[in-house]
Amino acid sequence: MNLVIALDLETLEQNLSLIKSLDCISDLKGDFGLDFAVPKTPKKSKIWLKVGLRAFVRDGIGGIEAIKKVCDLPIFLDLKIYDIPNTMADAINECAKIGIDMLTIHASAGKRAMQEIMTRLDKLDSAKPLIMAVSALTSFSEVEFGEVYHTSIAQAVREFGDSCAKSRIDGMVCSVQECALIKQSHPQLLTLTPAIRPQISQNEPNKNNPNKKDDQRRVASLQEAHSAGADFIVIGRPIYQSHSPQKALQDILLQMQNL
Repeated sequence: MNLVIALDLETLEQNLSLIKSLDCISDLKGDFGLDFAVPKTPKKSKIWLKVGLRAFVRDGIGGIEAIKKVCDLPIFLDLKIYDIPNTMADAINECAKIGIDMLTIHASAGKRAMQEIMTRLDKLDSAKPLIMAVSALTSFSEVEFGEVYHTSIAQAVREFGDSCAKSRIDGMVCSVQECALIKQSHPQLLTLTPAIRPQISQNEPNKNNPNKKDDQRRVASLQEAHSAGADFIVIGRPIYQSHSPQKALQDILLQMQNL
């Protein structure tokens, strides 16, 4: 299981400071005896960095380059691209040129879009990023999802999984609740699960915004993610809102080691 640290702070400077505050990462690799083999990726690490939509809109390619200068960890660019097939393929082709290692699209864009994307990436001379298709956003409740897609989350995820597998997509973004369902039907698909809430810093103050509410609905623990077979887990707030991000990271890695 690979840990993805979300860089979701309000400024690039804060994100860079967070990375620097986690300077224990290189030491923790050895201390925790982690296996660094990441499927299909040129870089090998158990720890990734996630750059989300707000950060990329704000900081652009320059922000990615600044992160690379601070830390040589694989970068997950989480843009959840959704458009007509040709536009999606064009956008992903440009993203690949930045030198990122993983990228998100929406599975609901359909098989034709996903096939076009993978065909376009096959033509690249450089290393291809992993393409992960979003199934159902973890902010959705079952009722909210039904209001938009007019089906259950489980049924939609099954259908999205079939489309992703047929389109040669590398994996899917899903909640832990759907992770096992995807693995049962398509074990070759990687799964990335956001909204992971490890048992750390529960009594610590939120040093950034103590009154900010969590908008995630379908959350899960590290143990649940591991049991479901998740390949990547995304953790942000429990680390960067902790009184000591470094200690929070250490706690998480220790829990991962003991799973």
